[in-house]
Amino acid sequence: MKRDPRALADGTWDVLVIGGGIHGACVAWDAVLRGLTVSLVEKADFASATSANTLKIVHGGLRYLQHGDYRRMRESIGERRALQRIAPPLVRPLPVVVPTSGHGRRGREILHVALALNDLISVDRNAGLDVEHHIPRGRTVSRAECLRLVPGLQAEGLTGAGIFHDAQVHDSERLVLAFLRSAAKAGAEVANYAEVTTVRHDGHGLMRVLVSDRVSGERFAIRARAVVNASGPWVDEVLGLARPRPRLGTSFARAFNVVTRRLIATHAVALPTRDGARLLFVVPWREQSLIGTWYEPHHGRPGDVRITEGDVACLLQAINRAWPGPSLGLDDVRLVHRGLLPVIGAGLARHGRIVDHAHAGFPALFTVVGVKYTTARLMAERVVQRIVERLGRSALRSASAEIALDGTDPTDEVRAHLGAGEDAGDPGAMLRAGVRHAIRTEMAQTLGDVVFRRTALGTGGDPGPDVLGAAARAAGVELGWRPDRERDELQQVHGRFGVPC
Repeated sequence: MKRDPRALADGTWDVLVIGGGIHGACVAWDAVLRGLTVSLVEKADFASATSANTLKIVHGGLRYLQHGDYRRMRESIGERRALQRIAPPLVRPLPVVVPTSGHGRRGREILHVALALNDLISVDRNAGLDVEHHIPRGRTVSRAECLRLVPGLQAEGLTGAGIFHDAQVHDSERLVLAFLRSAAKAGAEVANYAEVTTVRHDGHGLMRVLVSDRVSGERFAIRARAVVNASGPWVDEVLGLARPRPRLGTSFARAFNVVTRRLIATHAVALPTRDGARLLFVVPWREQSLIGTWYEPHHGRPGDVRITEGDVACLLQAINRAWPGPSLGLDDVRLVHRGLLPVIGAGLARHGRIVDHAHAGFPALFTVVGVKYTTARLMAERVVQRIVERLGRSALRSASAEIALDGTDPTDEVRAHLGAGEDAGDPGAMLRAGVRHAIRTEMAQTLGDVVFRRTALGTGGDPGPDVLGAAARAAGVELGWRPDRERDELQQVHGRFGVPC
């Protein structure tokens, strides 16, 4: 995957995707598999905004049972299975423990029935999967077993627990890159740090989109028969670049998850807050724990997402009330993942949206507003289906749920970037090779791109000055940085760790 933004200006594309998060990446993959010519631009780095803020869980929709939403359950179950099939190194089963209390709505008896229904509804959940990816049946356990699995729980009122399995994404940013790499390998042209500045009709039934290359400063135009606005929280800002201006008026919440010291190693825990208004998850991840999601209304621009020390303290207070044993404090927080999620009323939106802007005078413009990783591929399939119908090519069928993704495990590729005399057994040599691989083959342009989205160096917290310094020096050699640029890059990365000030 080579960065060549000028290639985007060559010819006319069937589809231009704006946005390089999980939804845009899935659109590019689904469209190119149908034989459409595809281009994609992202104004920052791929998977660097909302798509970097996730609990790493691929949900099978168990919680939809309480609303009787069986259709969404079936969709989620199918998409969980699809991701396990096309990205098996990245998506694996994860047990989830749900403590129960009393004998009513949160009791073990009700949860036992719910788990049995879930097993029935998901009877085909393992179809076509190898054994190690099979999702087991749900079960309930005793109070004593629950306390063994989740030591430090409040014992008063505890009646046991339910255990079910979802799937965990080992590296959500790598999953986005895998979709993009696969699309590029199949013929799509993609570019990060390529910002859309204008969206217009060209008078010949085509869309003409002006783009600014934030690396070189060059500007160029892309012509496409259809445009998909998959820019996440920036969907309205992108629509604002079109005239006449279509608008969605989507509201967002600033949402975040925190990486803390490891609380539990083998399974996730789902805990309702004391008031029952929210469900928090504690997820094992990279020898640490990932806790969330906490959210509050957002009233600023999409790029102005500020998570404060007070916000983090509220989340920690809520998790400590639900699970007193760990007694988490601010010093336990290694990293804060933040982003914006669409809301409806007082809560997070449950349904994604695909908007056709034909009614606003843009018959070739579509907007995707997604709500979860799990169903991003399905959302992409649906919007691409509308495009092929609009273009008169409705016979082209989706194959994105069947074909394995490229780049889900780049270990061998990284080894190929070892320098002369460097040994794969030397961690320092492998670190430098990983940086070279990220820059030469996966379009990394900054130290943050390398540390947070191409490698695992900083995803579990600050790896220390020696590791970051070595990564910065290796990146500087590849990208020709001067010493002051290298210092700036290090400072920006250091600012991401711990609790925001």
